[in-house]
Amino acid sequence: MEAVDIEPKHPEAFALMGDCCDYLGQHEQAIANYDRALELDPYHADAWFNKGMSLRSIGRNIEAVQCIEKSIELYCGR
Repeated sequence: MEAVDIEPKHPEAFALMGDCCDYLGQHEQAIANYDRALELDPYHADAWFNKGMSLRSIGRNIEAVQCIEKSIELYCGR
């Protein structure tokens, strides 16, 4: 949380907060953090992938697949 206070426009900080929330089972909060990371950097492949995994965890499977496909496109350079 401190990193976000110091640098509120750092996408990696929000992506990592999303990872922490997801690990704790706070999937909705994780998704919100991934969304913020993606607002700041729409090419953040890890945030797309992890958002997809969080969405899958709460049964939003179609959105999950779309996010994971986006991450694959970014990883493959398409």
